[in-house]
Amino acid sequence: MSSEIQTGGGRDAGRRPNSRKRGAAFFERSGGSFVSEPGLGAQRKVLVFSAVAEVGTGLVLMLDPAILVRLLLGAELSGVAPVLARCFGVAVLALGLAPALRTLGIYNALIALFLAYLGASGQATGPLLWPVVALHAAVALLLIWTGRRTNALVS
Repeated sequence: MSSEIQTGGGRDAGRRPNSRKRGAAFFERSGGSFVSEPGLGAQRKVLVFSAVAEVGTGLVLMLDPAILVRLLLGAELSGVAPVLARCFGVAVLALGLAPALRTLGIYNALIALFLAYLGASGQATGPLLWPVVALHAAVALLLIWTGRRTNALVS
């Protein structure tokens, strides 16, 4: 071992003498957040993008769900569907406002699969359907990929 390594059984055993100072300096240089470490920045960007997209989608569903349903599914709303779409909008808005890696990753993967099923079975034909399927699938894959890179950095 290097002569710089401290010995003893205390909390700092085995650490280099200046590791805390270097960590504190990095923390200050990164704007007070360890999110700037390599790998974490990419994950944060994907999470922010996904959260903003879900907040926007939730707001549109709450304000005028017919627009989104027409563009995404190529259908019109009738009966209780507008009320249910607005309820879904509230849920999607909440999801976007309280993002968590696993939650958004699971949501993006499941909604991509569900929308792809609707398109493949002919139940949805809107002009934005397949671009939205691709976008949700890409976000899910990016969250998984950046999550794996983050886990590798932490380990």
